[in-house]
Amino acid sequence: ISARFSRLPAIGRRNVAFNADRLLNRFIHFPRFLKCHSAGYDFYHVVDHTYAQLVHSLPQGRAGVFCHDLDAFRCLLEPARDPRPWWFRALARRSLRGLQKAAVVFHSTRAIRVEIERHCLIDPTRLVHAPYGACAEFVPDGRVANELAPFLLHVGSNIPRKRIDVLLQTLAAVRRELPKVQLVKIGGPFTLDQQALITELDLERSITRREGLSRAEIAALYRGAALVLLPSDAEGFGLPVIEALACGAPVLASDLPVLREVGGEAAKYAPPGSVNEWAAATLQALSEVDAP
Repeated sequence: ISARFSRLPAIGRRNVAFNADRLLNRFIHFPRFLKCHSAGYDFYHVVDHTYAQLVHSLPQGRAGVFCHDLDAFRCLLEPARDPRPWWFRALARRSLRGLQKAAVVFHSTRAIRVEIERHCLIDPTRLVHAPYGACAEFVPDGRVANELAPFLLHVGSNIPRKRIDVLLQTLAAVRRELPKVQLVKIGGPFTLDQQALITELDLERSITRREGLSRAEIAALYRGAALVLLPSDAEGFGLPVIEALACGAPVLASDLPVLREVGGEAAKYAPPGSVNEWAAATLQALSEVDAP
């Protein structure tokens, strides 16, 4: 793995250096490595569709790719929804062609299959439904996180589709009724816009952010949560839904076909993007678990 740009003294710690190294590895170093070292195997599994460009470097007809969602190709499929520069589209096209070249394409939900077929990306005979499962640590019995209760929990990144703005505004609305409620956020640092919203809503003392946790530690937080929130406006599967449910935690998720497929009747749902309805549904869910 090359870290050429990350080693530079001036920009090494910036996101631009990290992203440059990531692109260099994905599109230059990894394909070169495979061309030299991939012989002698019957089958090759590319576990993430954002590495589908590697199929071009593998023996014809022997590669399978797991397609988790179509976000990486959105700039090609729906350019108005996800406008990108020409070079980004070129890389996305290289990856998409690798996905289309795969002998088998795995997908985690039927909703993703519908989207793949709607865009006529893959021959349906090469699509294989392979839903995720929860790891052994995610069980209802075991250690419970010793956090300030009651607390809401969000597990995931802070990218736009996760709708952290809805999460924060929901927390603020809920705290007007239940001032003791806290949010535990598992994931990376908030963006500047998200941090500004936290300040605007006076939530600095109401949020505990955690990252780098083990699966056992995350499971303990699921078990201790009064409610797990997933307000995304798009998901490929929604792994926190099944992890939380496996731990016995109540879940409130966006009312998306893919999340209803995953959570079924075990989860509760609210319309994506509607803060008022998310706040009302959160308050209702908290009342049902006897949160103060």
